[in-house]
Amino acid sequence: GGFVYQKDLWRSGLLECPTACGSDTPATECKCHCPDLEKWIHDEAGPRIMGVADMVDGDKTVNAEGEDLSKVFMRLLCNDYDDMAPQMGDLMNSGAPADPIFWPIHPTVDRLWQWRRINGMTNETWPPASVNYVHGGDCAGHSADDITVFKNLFDSDDRFYTNQELYDLMDPRKEETTDSVFAHFRWGHCQDVGYPVDLLPSNFVARNTDRFTGETADDCDRTDGSAPEGHCPGRKKR
Repeated sequence: GGFVYQKDLWRSGLLECPTACGSDTPATECKCHCPDLEKWIHDEAGPRIMGVADMVDGDKTVNAEGEDLSKVFMRLLCNDYDDMAPQMGDLMNSGAPADPIFWPIHPTVDRLWQWRRINGMTNETWPPASVNYVHGGDCAGHSADDITVFKNLFDSDDRFYTNQELYDLMDPRKEETTDSVFAHFRWGHCQDVGYPVDLLPSNFVARNTDRFTGETADDCDRTDGSAPEGHCPGRKKR
């Protein structure tokens, strides 16, 4: 959330960021800041400034004790505290692969997502972009029927797919379009700290128990013939 709010302030010209920093520049000297912060505090402009960032409504800057926290919020947004030098980035757009953190995060989420889809989702309703992605507006590109930049991945129709079409075509349960799944669905580090081996809620029941039981996380590795029928039908592994 902090990145989004600060991005809105930067786009509005209220937050300034360095254009470059040397490798030996201390983090405290290489961070975004608000040149007019002290004036805002003096003028008690906190609610208006945070309204620009779409962070809070003007009447919601007071805590339960009646103390106005506008100054604290503004100092946080402007990185004003001496021990605060956040290095925030954006993993929400097409520039995300340029960040090394993207590479361990994305396949981890993909594998979890495949695992849950194999077991059956409890709700696959596609929420409207205007409700889930921005405050009071629409976010082009996120809706089910929005056109993507991809085509000819599964056919030769030379037609760009929609988000919903790609979601359906990449269903790991559809062998006619998805010829690979992840090699295994085990997260030993999660099990070590007490999470269930299959990372499913204790009351979860797989929709298609003939295809997958949901009981363990290593059905694909079984060699004794006990793997559920149709779960790992010779697909290529990633």
